[in-house]
This record gives sequence, C-alpha cells and structure tokens, in this order.
Amino acid sequence: MPWSPAPRPACTKTTFEANLLPPDASLAAYQQVRAAVMRRLQALMAGADDAGVVAGTVLAAVPARQPKLRYTAGPLAARLRLMRRFMPAALLDADLRRGLRLA
Repeated sequence: MPWSPAPRPACTKTTFEANLLPPDASLAAYQQVRAAVMRRLQALMAGADDAGVVAGTVLAAVPARQPKLRYTAGPLAARLRLMRRFMPAALLDADLRRGLRLA
C-alpha cells in the first residue's frame, strides 16, 4: 500500500449513509443488536465533527516539507489516537463497546 499522509477522523458528518444499500439477507438473531447500534451511531453522528475539520487538516498537511505519517482530525480522533497508543487492546475494545452500548 503506498504511503500517504491521510487525516484520521473519528466521526465526521457526511452524507455517505444516504448511499448505503441494505443487505440482501440478514439474520433475525442480530436484529435487536443491529437496531441498537444504528440508533447509537445516529446519535453519535449528530454530534460529529463537520467535514471542514478534515479539510482543514488536509490543508495544513499539504504544504509540509516533511509530512507526518498520520494526522488526526478533530478532538475525538486525537483522544482515540492516545487511547490506542497507551491502552491495552482489550481495555480499548471494552471502552469502544461501552461507547456503542454493546453488551
């Protein structure tokens, strides 16, 4: 994979979900969990960063003589980056599951 200094946003308000297609078939056993996760994601996206945050990060990275390997876009992305760096994977996974309100 070629290297590129890409911003790493957490949640960014976009209209990508307007183009999502439902699956041809879904298992009924996951219906409650699927609905709960979708509700939680909609709530998270309501408070997500504007796409301008990512654009600003890209514009800041473009003129860099020695670009960083990664750029974080927005406060949540910065927090997640620190958590990934210093928290054990199991603890981070548990925190993400708690944030998505999964059992």
